Amino acid sequence: MFFSRKRRDTINYSPFKIIYLGRITAAKGVITIIEAMKILKDQRLLVELSIIGNSDLEPEYYYRILNLINRYGLKNKITFKNQVSRKFV
Repeated sequence: MFFSRKRRDTINYSPFKIIYLGRITAAKGVITIIEAMKILKDQRLLVELSIIGNSDLEPEYYYRILNLINRYGLKNKITFKNQVSRKFV
């Protein structure tokens, strides 16, 4: 019921925050998170995503991610941050 495709009023008032921490490569499935963000946005759920990692490893994949973010209207819901050290994690 909670994940049904029926549109509803926004049900949460402070965003649920998701953090992805790792390499930004196709093997890691970052695009899956972007697609999930689109579904959650369509469900009118407030969700924010921070992607933390190295985007230089597969530049074509990174640009695919950016294109999806633009196409899905998620620019203000997703932020990118540079890779952090293991010690910091």
